[in-house]
Amino acid sequence: MKFFLCECTYHALAVTNDFCDDIELSIWQQPDSIRIRDKLVHIWYIIKYGHPYADFVVLNREKTEKLRDYLSELLEKNNAV
Repeated sequence: MKFFLCECTYHALAVTNDFCDDIELSIWQQPDSIRIRDKLVHIWYIIKYGHPYADFVVLNREKTEKLRDYLSELLEKNNAV
């Protein structure tokens, strides 16, 4: 799994290619501070909804190019198998 951090630094796009030729994309939400209250709220969100996913991720040009390169790499690897 590889993460691409959102510009807001609160969300991240996770790219997974663990099981087959499919590429899984998920949006993760992370606590924006180290305060214990924020961590507990985040843990409650995971317990309540079952995952730390969020709504969207904004990637700048550099991160978008890294995502493109990583996805291309996964596709080439899957085609070689």
